[in-house]
Amino acid sequence: MIVIRNIESADAETYWNLRLEALKMNPEAFGASYEESVRIPLSDIEKQLQNERDRYILGAFTKDHQLAGITGFQREHKIKTQHKGMIWGVG
Repeated sequence: MIVIRNIESADAETYWNLRLEALKMNPEAFGASYEESVRIPLSDIEKQLQNERDRYILGAFTKDHQLAGITGFQREHKIKTQHKGMIWGVG
């Protein structure tokens, strides 16, 4: 069974390790580089994990509570495009 839920600041280290692994293994799939990302302090990642209605990161967790996958979502803010959203960082 997989449980999908918001990544919270308590999940920051697990989330960041999985993302760094994905950046290293599949750099062509990301706009960010492993070399730059690995230098970001964990405290900055924890601050980024502010789940809001229009911007959040989801995690897929196994029955053993292991993080198996991640994705992010961000909604457009302009009046004419706020019905659109972008899914990013699928890994």
